[in-house]
Amino acid sequence: MNVNALFSTPVGVKDIPIDTSKMLETCLEIEKNDPSIRSFSTPGGVEDKIIYTSHPDATHILDHPDFTLLKSVIISEVRIFTHMIGIDNRGVKLSRSWFNIQKKHSTVAQHNHKHGVISGAFYVYADEDAAPLTFASPLLSHKINEPRGDMQGITDNNFKDEWYNIEARTGKLVLFPSWLEHYVAHNNSDCRIAISFNFS
Repeated sequence: MNVNALFSTPVGVKDIPIDTSKMLETCLEIEKNDPSIRSFSTPGGVEDKIIYTSHPDATHILDHPDFTLLKSVIISEVRIFTHMIGIDNRGVKLSRSWFNIQKKHSTVAQHNHKHGVISGAFYVYADEDAAPLTFASPLLSHKINEPRGDMQGITDNNFKDEWYNIEARTGKLVLFPSWLEHYVAHNNSDCRIAISFNFS
């Protein structure tokens, strides 16, 4: 029998060969000087600054001079990506951009970007133990009655996937439809910095 993979979800991944050192320095400087910096509790209940998010309405980070090259690369890659997946991009523009600095033990809850068309992440810095970006299957709620588990003779394939990890690595760009749910599970690294953005 032929089995067709229908209604695929596109996710674009590309390594961008640009120097991120000045962008890293800028993100850390903005965090250091932000009076609205927030503290979060670690799982043990100890107050600790384990995640920082720049305010997207106050800081459109891709408009900062140190991100000019990255902004042009992202705009170009989004044009290519939307063309490849059949989205008319003539009215689609960069609408918001911000960054997260995650420390050890931090997480980002599952969410989507409701008002966007295409969203993405670019890793300014991610060390070896940085948590991946995890995408949740949009079909999961529809498959609630399907028996799960390993059965002898059942082929392991992507029809069974409930989530998919994309490694966080310095210089990596990830693009995806804004409706696609995603999250960052427990981060074991000392520093994980991602630029996030929406095209609407």
